[in-house]
Amino acid sequence: MNIFRLLTAVCAGLAVIGFAAEAQSISVGVYGGVNVSTAETTGGGTNSEHYGPIAGAAFEVGLMQTLAFRAEAQYVQRGGTLQLTTSSSSTPITTQYTLDYLEIPINVRLNLNQGSPTFYAYGGTTLGTLLAATADRDGQTNQDVKNSFETMTISLDIGGGVDLALSEAVHLRGDLRYNYALTDEARQQQEFFAVDSWKSRAVKGVVGLYFQL
Repeated sequence: MNIFRLLTAVCAGLAVIGFAAEAQSISVGVYGGVNVSTAETTGGGTNSEHYGPIAGAAFEVGLMQTLAFRAEAQYVQRGGTLQLTTSSSSTPITTQYTLDYLEIPINVRLNLNQGSPTFYAYGGTTLGTLLAATADRDGQTNQDVKNSFETMTISLDIGGGVDLALSEAVHLRGDLRYNYALTDEARQQQEFFAVDSWKSRAVKGVVGLYFQL
């Protein structure tokens, strides 16, 4: 199954549900920030935090005064560092992995108060497809290791933020998001990827501008 078709179909279906309700507002936005990710691994190795960029666009439909449906498309970089001892060396080898994803977050946002600034919480899911995966180790950089990872990922999201009205039509928002992978991202073991499973955890900090239509 084509992953892009799957993501598009899910996003479009939920968008129809949002429009079917009595929309009180419609807004679009752009945002960017930093993604701080780690990987939970089993079968060997240790890992550390990876700092990567995040950038995306959002579409939001207000379902009622306090509740809104939001769908996004975003580029995210995540990764991790593994230290593994191989059969050819007793000294641990450190490998830095960088993974680039196209993700479709789909969530519901709940306003916690009225007026500006507005504080809110949200929850939902994110579907992702792997664009590229590279490894750096022992002076060898940008080695293609995409075959070591699954193409599709599914994760749960929770988070919150604040909305500041700059004008009636323009809003500034800041989000803090926690992303918890449900799917195992490891697919094929290699000499420097001898782990049984790899599940990403991430904290995203983003700031964006949203425009009321």
